[in-house]
Amino acid sequence: IQNQNVLLMYHPDDLPYLRTIYETIVKDGKVAKSMPYRMLTNNGEYVKLETEWSSFINPWTMKLEFIVGKHQVVEGPATPDVFKSPAPAPAKLEDTSDMDDAMSMVADANRKMIEEILMNVHTKPEEKAKQPINKRRQELAEFMDNLLNDQAKAEKVIKVDIPEPKANADKDLALLGGISPHYDSDGKSSTETFMS
Repeated sequence: IQNQNVLLMYHPDDLPYLRTIYETIVKDGKVAKSMPYRMLTNNGEYVKLETEWSSFINPWTMKLEFIVGKHQVVEGPATPDVFKSPAPAPAKLEDTSDMDDAMSMVADANRKMIEEILMNVHTKPEEKAKQPINKRRQELAEFMDNLLNDQAKAEKVIKVDIPEPKANADKDLALLGGISPHYDSDGKSSTETFMS
């Protein structure tokens, strides 16, 4: 499947439905789950899939970068060996070739429309992506405004007189044994006392 155009792998009859899917992806950014559609396998048969679609919008350019599809197989192909080489196509009658040409022209037109949808620069997710940025800017402005108002309120200092503790309060503390290593009975510091 690598290096192949996925639009060529869709069944031609499912292309109009898939066009609406791609329109929804570009507009809304995701599709919850698609209806079953057919995709070509390597052996030339089709497998029915249901897909959960999502897209990635580049946050810097706000453009659609890629689309991700999580596929679930609903119905496998008639020949389960999907890696087998395709069988040669049988010879066609001339009456059916005109019908096939008309169908292939319609399928090509649908593929071209899908490509144009994907090339559309202005997507709705772009607008949605800008909304959170604007919201964050507004929240930041409100936060800064509140911060400045709080700072102005803090500058209005409320003065409360707190009584100072007594200087000799720690001498009055009762110590175990009545001896303090920090104070002697005269109030002299420990550097002025004699060694015992």
